[in-house]
Amino acid sequence: LAFARRELIQPRKLDLNAVVRYAGGMLRPVLGENVSLVLQLSSDVGPIHADPGRVEQILMNLVLNSRDAMPRGGRVTVETAGVTLEAGDPVWQPQSEAPPTGRYAMLAVSDTGHGIDPDTLQHIWEPFFTTKPAGKGTGLGLSVVYGSVKQSGGFVWVDSDVGRGTVVRVYWPEIVQEAEQP
Repeated sequence: LAFARRELIQPRKLDLNAVVRYAGGMLRPVLGENVSLVLQLSSDVGPIHADPGRVEQILMNLVLNSRDAMPRGGRVTVETAGVTLEAGDPVWQPQSEAPPTGRYAMLAVSDTGHGIDPDTLQHIWEPFFTTKPAGKGTGLGLSVVYGSVKQSGGFVWVDSDVGRGTVVRVYWPEIVQEAEQP
């Protein structure tokens, strides 16, 4: 849809924590009274190069999916951290999915929901794939997340098991701070 509308993205140097804090005010009302929202923002997150509207959209889509995975209520945790990813880390399977070694700003959205079975997990990034009943979802939320993250040079990873909840981690390369010239 963004492509068809020829939407302009306006990436810039961005404080991920500031975007999460701002979006937090919009997230609480959409979660409902049975779902609690916890923000865990780390002070060691460096700046990223991304469009703030897209980062807000990513966060909103992930939080809404978490809410939908908890029809009886639960907890959604939004966390940020500065992380260093190393080559050969076993979490990235297959290794062709592994990001380059370096420093990243990480945004994680985790929930206490029902989790995702392995077969479904293989399809979650596909456009129009949904497990929701007809009229309840378009199947575009996670494909938009994936496309927006990739477009800004980032990576996304999901960890989930049935009955254990889900964690979606988004990684953007941190901007290397340049020393000011005298």
